[in-house]
Amino acid sequence: MTKLLFVRKCFCRGNSEPTEKFMCFFAMLEKKYDAKINKDHLIAGALLHDIGKVFLLRKSGNRWEHTEVMLDHADLGAAMLFAKGFPEEVIHIVAAHGGDQGQAGANPRTLEATIVFYADVIDATVESNIHGASKIQFLLMPSEEGEEK
Repeated sequence: MTKLLFVRKCFCRGNSEPTEKFMCFFAMLEKKYDAKINKDHLIAGALLHDIGKVFLLRKSGNRWEHTEVMLDHADLGAAMLFAKGFPEEVIHIVAAHGGDQGQAGANPRTLEATIVFYADVIDATVESNIHGASKIQFLLMPSEEGEEK
């Protein structure tokens, strides 16, 4: 798990933290419905669901810009985890966290993937309603001269 926390700290500075919190809440529903949730897969998927975003942005001076990569971050993240030998269940969570909105259109097919999907939707919706933009949109906004984001 230490490697996952390192990867999360280095690469997933987007909405993973709130998604992790929502994921923990949904995991508590396990008792209510007597469902069997694989917490290892759930935690790994929640921590890594946005790892593919590392390929979408690059820092240029004091601003961020798109890399012009045309693939969806969920697809990129799933491919990255597949290449590293992660369990298929975790790869599916990453691939399906965007539902049919991603380029591959992977819908969640496990309870763990469904939990991460809805946690991510709730977090992104709340963030957009409060801040008027996603974190990536905010990073790409022009900044004041010399201002670092």
